[in-house]
Amino acid sequence: MPVDLSGLGDEDLRGVPVPFIRDSLVTLAPRLLAGADSVTPLEYPSTESSQPSSPAKSRLSCSFDPPAHLPAGYCIPPTHLLAVSFPPASPARPDPQHVLVPIHALPWGLACSRLRPLLQCRDAVSVPDCKETEAVCEAPAVRKDTTTSLLTPPATPQSTSAPLPASPPSLSADKLSTLSLPLVHLRLPSPPAFQLIHTYIYTRTLPSPSLFSPALHSTSRAKAVEALWKTCVELGIETSEGEELWSAMREEWNLAREGIAVEQEEEAGWGSGESDEEESEYESEEDEEMEEEQL
Repeated sequence: MPVDLSGLGDEDLRGVPVPFIRDSLVTLAPRLLAGADSVTPLEYPSTESSQPSSPAKSRLSCSFDPPAHLPAGYCIPPTHLLAVSFPPASPARPDPQHVLVPIHALPWGLACSRLRPLLQCRDAVSVPDCKETEAVCEAPAVRKDTTTSLLTPPATPQSTSAPLPASPPSLSADKLSTLSLPLVHLRLPSPPAFQLIHTYIYTRTLPSPSLFSPALHSTSRAKAVEALWKTCVELGIETSEGEELWSAMREEWNLAREGIAVEQEEEAGWGSGESDEEESEYESEEDEEMEEEQL
């Protein structure tokens, strides 16, 4: 099934093979991530817990201040802000966690089918809840702005890059001081899972040799895999766009299941061994009594 990338920040993508787009974005990953790191929100959206009566913001003003040591135009500014809500970290900290994450529409829209239509508009919309495995999303109107192709990066970092749609049309990327970025609200289950996916979307790399710490207990590993799986489902990361990620998750899940099975066997064996030891001691006492009677 062809991926519709129209309205994701580059109108010259029709007919371009998706693998070429993906590989080009990986090449651009350092510039994209540097651009995201150069953004600081100047305001924050209200949350239900803090200001329940405040109207939801659809855009936020942000400063764009690339590091001085990088060449002008090297940092590619983001196009959107993800306003992500996570469940409380623990019963002792009952409030939900909220983070703002600057992102670029093209790599995220390519990887996340459920997020794709939400990045094709300037206004904020919330991702609807999943119904089983189906993604139920209403596609907003596609943006009509025209941009220079993102897939033609300069040969050297000293060249300037074309501004993205979030940039004011009268300013080039290296002269920006503020951005007005549209918000996309998400509710996701796990900060570590989101961080892993964030890195994967830009770089297409995964932690090696394991997604999680080798010291992680099998039960905790199973919970981590479940949280990562739920995050992938919420974002709509399909096998075709995350083959390595889904394969790694299956391996981690099998490892977790095997570890839990071994632990259960050891517990059962320990309990059985204790019972056999008690039975052996009992039989030994009976033998001693029989010998005394014979004497």
